[in-house]
Amino acid sequence: MQRVIIGIFGRTLEGPASTESDRQLLEDARAAGRRVSELEHVLLTGGSWYRPENSVKFAAIKGAYDASTLTKQARVIGILPTGISPHTHYSSTIPGVETESVEDGRLRVVHFHTLLKSKDRDPISGAAVDVAIALRGEQGTPREVVSALRAGRTVIYLRSWQKLEPLIRSELTRQELPESLIEGNVRQTDDPLEAVAMATSAALETLAEGRASTLRNGEALRQNLKSCFRRFPFNKRSTRSINCSHDGHAPRVRRPWPEDNRAALPRISIGLAGRHGCAVEQQFSQSSAINRYGPL
Repeated sequence: MQRVIIGIFGRTLEGPASTESDRQLLEDARAAGRRVSELEHVLLTGGSWYRPENSVKFAAIKGAYDASTLTKQARVIGILPTGISPHTHYSSTIPGVETESVEDGRLRVVHFHTLLKSKDRDPISGAAVDVAIALRGEQGTPREVVSALRAGRTVIYLRSWQKLEPLIRSELTRQELPESLIEGNVRQTDDPLEAVAMATSAALETLAEGRASTLRNGEALRQNLKSCFRRFPFNKRSTRSINCSHDGHAPRVRRPWPEDNRAALPRISIGLAGRHGCAVEQQFSQSSAINRYGPL
């Protein structure tokens, strides 16, 4: 089968889900995440299994785990900001990719540690998907949606268009982007299962038409993340730092790694000059940050 990366974006609650609207929000996210896993696609969020919280991202991950078994593992990608990375097993100050099999092998995880603040991480999340499902959100969700739209991705609005529309239009104005990105291209539903079905169909249609290969925005990063599930072992945790220089040297390996596997290590090149040739620009520009990732 052809797996696609389905992003699920939405709000993080400040406390417990105390209203019916908030409870519905988290249940929709969980149902959508469960369905993505049942179809054996890849779920992408901005969160981590190790950071329980009342949020759309964590509810979606829980849903994916609900549908997983030892023979049908859930595949989850987390594009993590600096506030979440410390809650995982990752402690380096160098941006990196971490692959891990957790919960007795039922959950296969790829964490991309950006070491960026959430507002700077959001454009990467939006550009890394094949298709996005947007639930009700506030500041971060419109940034992720606009980034996905800029990359030519379809966005499915799950009980959220009415709330998100003014925020998305405001974000388009802030980035000086045309509103034609959303005009006549709004797909919405109140059913999480239908949202996943619509998302899957849109992503496969894009891939079948070959449009994905012509879209520069986030394309290399998206393919890098997909290949993590194909190429790297998940029987134990492994963490790899990103090669940030232009010199073409092999990336640093933070943990012991068998010599015969070194050729399979990821080559995600940020290519930003900085101290010691490996500093990452903290303020990603919306126009260029997600174009800086080289091939694996």
